[in-house]
Amino acid sequence: MKYLTTCKIKKADGSVCGQEFTANELPDQTEQTKQGRAFVEGLMKHVEKKHPEAYLEIQTRWLSFLGFLVLGCFDLQDPKGAQFKQTLENVAYQSREVTKTA
Repeated sequence: MKYLTTCKIKKADGSVCGQEFTANELPDQTEQTKQGRAFVEGLMKHVEKKHPEAYLEIQTRWLSFLGFLVLGCFDLQDPKGAQFKQTLENVAYQSREVTKTA
């Protein structure tokens, strides 16, 4: 079965991009597969090419989220380190709002 995926990023003029992509049904979300990765990579290429500002925002937030995940593996005694960890956690939670673009 094929499904339609539509870009909801707003363009500079305020209108929604609306670019459509058709893809085969993805496997169960608990499975990491080549098909799932290829699907996301294809959408990222669109974002990178057509929406460079959004792409930069995604990259910045991804690095913050990665830092949050890594620091979560450690017990930080340094108060500034713990504060930095909290800041990254806040960025991670706020990232959900960024995807609500339309």
